[in-house]
Parts: sequence; C-alpha cells; structure tokens
Amino acid sequence: MGTGAGPAVSDQQDDQQDDQTQASFRRLDIELGAAAVVGLLFAVAMGVIAFAMTVTYRNPWTLVGAVGVGALVVTVKLFARTSRLRRLATVATEQIALIAVIGVLCLAVIDDVPWMDHEEITTTSDHGIIDGYVLETAPGFVHILTAHDRQVIILPADQVTGRTIVG
Repeated sequence: MGTGAGPAVSDQQDDQQDDQTQASFRRLDIELGAAAVVGLLFAVAMGVIAFAMTVTYRNPWTLVGAVGVGALVVTVKLFARTSRLRRLATVATEQIALIAVIGVLCLAVIDDVPWMDHEEITTTSDHGIIDGYVLETAPGFVHILTAHDRQVIILPADQVTGRTIVG
C-alpha cells in the first residue's frame, strides 16, 4: 500500500518543478524584453543627441563616432562565442553610456553658444555693425542678441541694411 503513493507524489513534484521552470522562463523573457526596450530607447536617444550635435556644430565625426562605437558593441554582443566576452560587451556598453551622458551634460553646462548662426548685422542706427545673433524677425522689427555682452537689441527692420553670416 505504501508504494502506491510514491509515484503520485513524484508526479506532483515533477509538475511543480515544471511550473517553476516555466515561471522562471517567463520572468527571464520579461526581464530580457524590458532590457531590450530600455536599450533600444537609450540607443535612439543617443542617436538623436549625436545627430543634433552634428547639425549644431557642423561636425559629421560626432555621428560617425557614435554609429561606429554602437556597431562595434552590438557586433561583439551578437557574435561573441563566450559568455565572458558578452559580459565584457555589456560592461563596455554601460561604461560608454555613462561617459556619453556625462559628456552631453558637461557640454550643455560649458557651451553657451546659441544654436543659431553668428552674424554681422549692418544697421543705419548708432549701433553701426552689430556682432550677434538674430533671434527673431517680427513684422517691422529685428530682435538681436549681441555676442559680447548678451544684450537683446530690438531695431526697426528698415534700419537693418545687411546681414552676413560669420561662421
């Protein structure tokens, strides 16, 4: 009689182990999916930042460098044959991301150049030639941010006789 209960208990244990294994796989799938989404969002954000910096500073090497480093890390992660190499790629990705975020934040703090063309504005007013940035050309008026003392000057549009981009 004692032997009849043994297989039923064993089957229940097997079923419990199967359930636990399936639950572990589901958790792993969710964690990997979340990691992939976060990684993709971060890659898109860094791509947008690299593109904006390329356009702003007119330097294509920022974007080329970002794409090159990203492609290298993705290639290593995809084709690494050992888990040690994959871990190295993951750590490298985290370190590169940290350096990139710190670099962008430092650049935002240090760089005070407006994101518009630097111009020499020729006027008929007492200002003569103004070195600065045109903020707005509202109907009848031109709003200028001076380059040296960062003051905003509003001039009637008919007093502006020429604008030359300095570069």
